[in-house]
Amino acid sequence: MSRLGNEIKMGFYPTDNNAVERILDSLSSKNVPSDFSVCDPCCGEGEALSRFKRFAGVTTYGVEIDEGRAKLAFEKLDNLICSDALFGVNKSRNAFSFLFLNPPYLDIKVAGKSVRSETEFVLRWAKTLMREGIMLLIINPTSAADPKLSRILKLSGMEFLHNFYFDNSDRKNYGQYFLMFKKADKVEMSDEDYYKAISPNSSVPFEQVDLSGITIPQKSKSRILFNSIGNPKEWQIEAMLQKSSLSKDFLKRMTLAKDDKVSSIMPPNEGQSSLLLGSGYFNEEIDGFLIKGAFSKVEMLTDKSEDGAKTQEQFVSNIYAFSTIEKKYYKLQ
Repeated sequence: MSRLGNEIKMGFYPTDNNAVERILDSLSSKNVPSDFSVCDPCCGEGEALSRFKRFAGVTTYGVEIDEGRAKLAFEKLDNLICSDALFGVNKSRNAFSFLFLNPPYLDIKVAGKSVRSETEFVLRWAKTLMREGIMLLIINPTSAADPKLSRILKLSGMEFLHNFYFDNSDRKNYGQYFLMFKKADKVEMSDEDYYKAISPNSSVPFEQVDLSGITIPQKSKSRILFNSIGNPKEWQIEAMLQKSSLSKDFLKRMTLAKDDKVSSIMPPNEGQSSLLLGSGYFNEEIDGFLIKGAFSKVEMLTDKSEDGAKTQEQFVSNIYAFSTIEKKYYKLQ
């Protein structure tokens, strides 16, 4: 199946894990900080990005449009968004220490014009890289290695470092090669020399490059804007709640709250929990979530006749959890 014509998989083709391992093996441990962030906007099942977990203190950020692949990546990464990485993600500028970019090889429509997705990914994601951050871009000769991509890379402050390839099936089948850059304030190289440096003809075997001098910068932002435009998927909200200790902490603290003269011979059920939250008994932060409950009055139409409409008042509980980390609300009930 041709990678370029693979529309069913939305251009998805995973990076060779052996190639990723060899790149990470080549980085000098003394140049890898104890606290840095790495982002893969086309993370697939999260395999390549999860390899960075070998470094202590790394925080991984991934985006995947396909729900099936996103569910697998969710289990491997620290942060995962299931959305369109080009048009469906809110993200900070100058946020990430390392940008791992293996974009799909596809033609896409932007503002009615046909463009290469590889070029659009560079245009929209290079700005998320912090100063002196490292970007690894994986492309092939027929997809986007053209003067337009060269101009965008240069204008984005991508200082050229290396151009290499691996002698594997991806190279033989697609001509795939790897470009490594460092984010700079300004690129001094001429347009002609820059385009020549990133061209497939300038690519050399990986054995001929030395990555030991590559330095990954320490992350500078304690909080990074990284969320989907619109609501997360239902499965993702449920999975996040299951991963957290929110419900366990709540039940534990409710059954042990004897100082407040509240106790129970058994944990409260969902209805009892809702009443306690809605009454304002429980309004504080638990494991990164701020719980807020309230009652609202709803008028229900029960009958309509010539004499008029009859209504009945009903009180319903509304429970919300505000994530102090993501700055987002989740409705629990």
